[in-house]
Amino acid sequence: MMDSAEALKTGLVNHVTPSGDLLGKVREILAVINTKAPFAVSKVIETINTAVNGEGVKGFEKEVNAFAECFGTEDMKEGTSAFMEKRKPVFSGK
Repeated sequence: MMDSAEALKTGLVNHVTPSGDLLGKVREILAVINTKAPFAVSKVIETINTAVNGEGVKGFEKEVNAFAECFGTEDMKEGTSAFMEKRKPVFSGK
């Protein structure tokens, strides 16, 4: 067993937050997620849910397929263009 400080140090978790600050931290993280491409975020959630449900190999296949689905989207093109142009992307969800 490891405590939260060690979990953070080893990279097992990204954040350690006092319970009284939890909702604020969740909102902070969601604000960042909400700046990302909506279709890609939905595919990440689907993939994580597959893995959490214990569907190991199926989860990996889902991840590969999700990447392929995201690759041809308008948001992928916008994200790549924004990166090359050193600007913030404006995602359409398409």
